[in-house]
Amino acid sequence: MLNTIDKDHPNYELTIKIFKEFKDESLIWIVDRWADKNDMSKMGVLKLINDRHNFKEIADYLEIEFKNSTPKNLEIFLENCYENKHKYILNEDLKFLEKDSRLCWAIINNLKYKYKEDIPRRYNFRNPYFSLIFLIHIELFNFNIQVDELRHYLKQISNKDNPVVFLSKYIENPEFIDWALKYTERKNRIITFPNFTPTNSNDQLEKLLGYWDFLYINDLQKYCIEINKLKKSWQQNIFREKNKENPKKYFHLPLKKKTKNHLEKLAHLKNMSESNVLEELINKAYEEYREYK
Repeated sequence: MLNTIDKDHPNYELTIKIFKEFKDESLIWIVDRWADKNDMSKMGVLKLINDRHNFKEIADYLEIEFKNSTPKNLEIFLENCYENKHKYILNEDLKFLEKDSRLCWAIINNLKYKYKEDIPRRYNFRNPYFSLIFLIHIELFNFNIQVDELRHYLKQISNKDNPVVFLSKYIENPEFIDWALKYTERKNRIITFPNFTPTNSNDQLEKLLGYWDFLYINDLQKYCIEINKLKKSWQQNIFREKNKENPKKYFHLPLKKKTKNHLEKLAHLKNMSESNVLEELINKAYEEYREYK
């Protein structure tokens, strides 16, 4: 069912044919081929698809374009689409990406790094799924990217040391996400996507993982060092916050193994906590010092 072209319109049947044959993901490369015919730039195509929130809105745009075309031009365009259809990844082979924005951003960041000489820096990606299809089917069309390469990224970010698993104890805590993003931005120059200003915790998490997934895939050694620093800093932050809430301050003292064993035995003999034993011994030693002085 069309929205703006009625059955009496000369382009009705051709438009029905196009939308019957080409749906959803295919509409993005259809937009590009139509835009190329009308001298629209790749930047214009990217903005066009990013400004739309779903495939229906893309179809609505195309319907208006087809309505204003001549039957002859539309017929030639349809024939051209049929001839080139085999050059694109099938819609069903891309569906595993549709609801996984984290994976889409990971692939976008890595394709952008891998093909940095071929992708303009000024491109601004907002919709992760649409933007990824734009890269695969339009900007990097000549590189013939295959679905196996895309699935390889899924395997990589599913490994046991990936950021979500490594930080699993904290990753669902909005306070941690907010702190971790600020920490990461303070310590590193984040040039990965998404690069828009987050408006909620989910946006913050996507931006955070965009950076750490990229580092994990491309520089595992640096990733291991830096993610451990982040985790340790968060643990220290928790420790400091707990002490703020407790009027009686506790401090961690690094003791040698032998001394630690002695402390444990004293605590057991006195039926006291180790911190109370230390407090008692320190106070006693201080009083003796004062008397001696």
